[in-house]
Amino acid sequence: MHTPDLRIEAHPDPRDLDFPEDQINAYNIAVTGINDWHALAIFVRDDAGQIVAGVNGGMWGGYLEIGNLWVAEHLRGNGLGKRLLLAAEQEARARDCTQVLLDTHDFQVPEFYKKRGYSIFGVFEGSGGRYNRYYFRVGAYWTLPESAAVPSPASRAGLKPPRYAATPAHAG
Repeated sequence: MHTPDLRIEAHPDPRDLDFPEDQINAYNIAVTGINDWHALAIFVRDDAGQIVAGVNGGMWGGYLEIGNLWVAEHLRGNGLGKRLLLAAEQEARARDCTQVLLDTHDFQVPEFYKKRGYSIFGVFEGSGGRYNRYYFRVGAYWTLPESAAVPSPASRAGLKPPRYAATPAHAG
């Protein structure tokens, strides 16, 4: 039997990048019977329509995985990151999620998540030879203020699952 050749592709087609994940997702659904994936995408835009803050991720199997939480530098320190995180948590609760998972590096904002009740469940030491990557979770009993704003279901329609390349969560 001939063994297929391996090909390293420096500039792969984005559809090719999606293919392995799509195959794994199809397998996971077939094995578990859980077919409830929902995208999370909450953005703040300026007057020109440019994104100045946002959070994205996906919900499946009773948990939300936050892929990215970012606030433009000039807007940090005003509670916008907290509002985005609360809105994401509220959306997760509305979809019957019992956990939220995310990761961040030690040079980003691990204290931001700790202050909000998230706990570290794993550490990857040595990113870039000197930084740590922290994996956080919060369980079913987090509390959400009634004032947390959540986008309407119509604003979520038609979203494609985000691809989690090497972009960790950022907050402000």
